Formats: sequence, C-alpha cells, structure tokens
Amino acid sequence: MYCTYVLSIDAKWMAGLFLFAKIWDAINDPLIGSLPDRFMIGKSGNRFKPYIKIAMFPLAISVLMCFADVSSWPSFMKHAWVAIAYIVYGMSYTGASMPYGAMASAITRNPQERAKLSRARSLGGTAVGVLFLPLVPMVIWNEDQTARPEGFFLMAVISCVACLVFYSILLACTTERYQTVAKAPSQEGSEDYKFFDVLRNAICNRPLIGVMIASLGNSIASASMGSMSSYLYKEYYHSPRMMALTSPLSIPILLICFPLIPKLAQKFGKRKVILLSVVYNFVFSMCLFLFPISNPYIYLVLEGVPAGRNLSLQRGLFLSEHLETCGLCQGTGYFLHPRRRVSRRLRQ
Repeated sequence: MYCTYVLSIDAKWMAGLFLFAKIWDAINDPLIGSLPDRFMIGKSGNRFKPYIKIAMFPLAISVLMCFADVSSWPSFMKHAWVAIAYIVYGMSYTGASMPYGAMASAITRNPQERAKLSRARSLGGTAVGVLFLPLVPMVIWNEDQTARPEGFFLMAVISCVACLVFYSILLACTTERYQTVAKAPSQEGSEDYKFFDVLRNAICNRPLIGVMIASLGNSIASASMGSMSSYLYKEYYHSPRMMALTSPLSIPILLICFPLIPKLAQKFGKRKVILLSVVYNFVFSMCLFLFPISNPYIYLVLEGVPAGRNLSLQRGLFLSEHLETCGLCQGTGYFLHPRRRVSRRLRQ
C-alpha cells in the first residue's frame, strides 16, 4: 500500500517484484535455514542465537529503507531503491525468523513445554496486534482518507526500535540447553549434515506433510483476509481508519480461546480440535462470502470470528513432527514450514 499510494509505483510492477522475491525465497530460504546446522559460530556454544544477533540489525535497517519517502526521486532510482530494500528485508527476516522458530528444539526436549513455547509465541504476536497495530491506521491515514508518508515512516521507526529491543531481550533471557535433539531412526550412526537426506526424510513423513498442508491452508486464509481487509476498508467502505478497531474487538475471543484450546487438545487430541476449528471457520467464512455486508461495523465484528484459533496447535504439531524427522537439522527442517513465507508474501 505504501508503494502504490505514496510512491505512486504501478501495482503491476510491485506484483512482479513480489513474484521475483518468491522465486528468490525458494533459493535463499534453504541456504539460510541450513546455516545453523552447518556452522556453529561464536564462542558462546549456542547454535541459533548468534544468527539472530547478526540478522536483527539489517532487518531493522531494511524496515526503515522500505518506508523511506523517495517519491521525489527519479523513476529508475525509486524503483531500484524499492527492489533492493524489499529483497534485503526478505533475506534479513529469513535470517532472524528461521533460527528463532527452530530454537524451541534447543530450549527443551519436552513436547508439552514446546507446545507452551508455541502458545507464548502466539500470545506475543497477539499482543502486537492488540497494542500496536490499531495505532497504524490512525497514523498513516489523514482525515480525508489520503496517505501520510511521514506516518508510514514513523511506524517504521517504532518497528525498527522494537525489533532491536525485543530481539535483545530474547537473546538475553533465552538459554539453549541442547545442541542436539533425539535423532530420527534413519540418522542413527551419522553425524554429518546432508541436506538431501533431511529433505528425503521430510517428504517421506506423512504426518509432517499433513501438518504442512494444513498450515499452508491456514496461512492462505488468514493472510489473504488480512491483506484484502486493507483495501476493503479503503476502497469499499471508504474508511481505512476503521482497521484500528479490528484487533481490540478480537480480544474477547482470544481471552476465551487461549486457556480453553490447550485443555480441549489435552482431552480430545490436537487433531480433533484442529479439525473442528477448520470446519467451523470454513462454514463461517462461507457465510461472509455468500452474503455481502454493506455495514462496515457489522463486518468489523464478524471478521474477527473465523480467525485461525488452531494456529498454536499447528505450530506445536509441526515442531514435534519436524524434530522427529530432521533430528540434528532443526534449522533446515524449519524452512520447510510454509506458513512464514506464504503469510508474509500474501500480506504485501
């Protein structure tokens, strides 16, 4: 939205950039994801934290680059700046998020504790959605519904500072207790890293493939709804500032789901709870699709109901399955998870 509304870059050109970035993602994700498995850097003895420490600085800087006001620059320089900033951001995000996502295997070997880590991660993301994201539409849009370039950059500065602060807290408060995890049977007697062996083991693991497909569907649904909502409130309801209310209105649902879902999963099993959630979300979303809502306030309330309440359970299942499959290669295994790449690209 920033590039189209502020920098006046053609949406078709941006779509081409996103396509190129997806292709580049398919190349650099496995390369970056395998680095912690191949090389342990630094003298701390940690496998993942040094990579997060390296990647968090270019990640913060690239956020500022993406939202710098270069609208007065010549067309070629402006397009080149956007392309470089976006590619750097994507690679830096991969460099920070993959070690972070795979680090649960080095923190604990207990599946229940890994599930708690997954829920804590979801809770942190929810806190950002509730406390920070509602401010964004109020800052980036004027009263006449036009974009404010300085508002976009202000949000980028806040995000940059928060990135460095919270990653620093993560590095200071997290302990990597295990440098290896229990090996898969196919890895017994082998200490060497072999990328294609890891990939073959993952492809042959039916539960892992099932979790990945389910996560992919969840990502497409949630990210598409979130991405399209920006244009829906701007172009259809002509009230982009209303998006500030989406996160606060979801708080009651989250307060109910966070303590309730783990108990249901323990009693009935994660798979049954996820299946029930998927069926409910599908039926509710189809109702929203088949019956267009002209009142933005009614849509605002109903939109938050079919959100992905099974996300933390899917993450827990993925961690369990990919650790059993990938053994020593936690970083490489984590890049197989499609949710991070799909959701990030669909939200552009």
